[in-house]
Amino acid sequence: MKIQKSDWIIGSILIVFLASLPFWLPQNEPTHKKHLLDWTPTFKKVENKPYASKALYLLLEDLFPEKKIKLRLDIFPNDSLFLYQSKEVASKYNLFYAHLKADADQELTSALNSFVYYGGEAFMAAEYFSYLLENEFGKALVTRRYTTSNALEIKFLHPKLANKTYQFPNITHYAAFQMYEIKNFNPNDTKPAQINDDENEHASEKNLSDEPKAKILAVDQYENPVFIEIKKGSGTLYACSLPLIFTNYGILDDHQRDFIAKVLSHLPIRDVLWEEEIKWRYYYDEYAEKKGKTPDGIKQLSFLKKNPALWWAFWLTLIGIVVLILFKVKREQRIVPVLEKNTNTSIEFIRTIGRLYFNYKNHKNLAEKKILYFLEFLRSNYFINTSENPDEATIHQIASKLLVNEATVKETFTIIQQVKAKPNISKKDLYKLAQHINLLKKVSKNP
Repeated sequence: MKIQKSDWIIGSILIVFLASLPFWLPQNEPTHKKHLLDWTPTFKKVENKPYASKALYLLLEDLFPEKKIKLRLDIFPNDSLFLYQSKEVASKYNLFYAHLKADADQELTSALNSFVYYGGEAFMAAEYFSYLLENEFGKALVTRRYTTSNALEIKFLHPKLANKTYQFPNITHYAAFQMYEIKNFNPNDTKPAQINDDENEHASEKNLSDEPKAKILAVDQYENPVFIEIKKGSGTLYACSLPLIFTNYGILDDHQRDFIAKVLSHLPIRDVLWEEEIKWRYYYDEYAEKKGKTPDGIKQLSFLKKNPALWWAFWLTLIGIVVLILFKVKREQRIVPVLEKNTNTSIEFIRTIGRLYFNYKNHKNLAEKKILYFLEFLRSNYFINTSENPDEATIHQIASKLLVNEATVKETFTIIQQVKAKPNISKKDLYKLAQHINLLKKVSKNP
């Protein structure tokens, strides 16, 4: 089906008209809806959402004065490079990470293990730690979900920090560490683990898998650990099970901001590597719904549905295209031309030949054509190249191939010579010539 140019023009005008129709119709002013906050935990350092981390990223610059806050992926674009250079950079950087889940794969887990073992200080706040991290840093990272009817209360176990309790009224569902292989804080137990420099390199690499030591630094009102310290090699991993505190919403309150400062004060004054979301597997985000409503996200046709005029224009455009297709779906073809009745050209040819020879009594011309056709017949079918006056050998060859008497062949060629010698011949001479030639042809076909 070929659509004409005029059809395209008409269809385009129809679609434009239908698409613009909602803008011409009178419509009431839309009521301004109350703007809903997006409570999706993203922990992104460039967003102003309640559960993003832009304010915390700026706070780190005050907590670590004259130090740089760098994105870890900018310094080490992949985990393999981070693992390879972790020994050299361990004593130069702190590593900070905060998100709902620390779902690290084997390569990143090995890099973090090497970074901490060789003197790096890492802080990780998450409600869930992957089993690979648990294998490297111990069962102390196993967490469990809790619910409290009152506001969450946290206190430090260190004597110098235990005189104050921090309340978080916005947190009622949270995670806490289990009591596996964790001991309570002991003020006298402050000596970090040391690596014997005299040991060979193979012995040092073997110690990477040694069982780390963990202790509790802060608990909730039910004595559940929420902030722990894990010693491994020359470094320390600080783990917190309350990542939502380290967000824009958590920093709004002065008491909560003071808690964040005290937690991060455990890290030495160094440049900080900001670790983006560690995501190995896709998981269901339980914070995707807030108060029974799903936050606005990227959905199909969500932009058009927000504007009733655009939504109507979209549907009218589709209807116009369907109508155009329905009108053009019928089969179209060119008009079938009326052909003239075929004429019998054979009869016309015979009549033309008859008029040429018989009507004009040109017997000599017709006889010469018959002679030429007969000689061509001998050359084409019997490969005998002869003239009107053949010799005895040629006559014998023609008679043997046509299976006739030599006398008949001689008589035929005698008549041919007589016809060629006369300037004009009669109808009787023409008939006699045609009779002898046709006789030879007939005998050669039926031996």
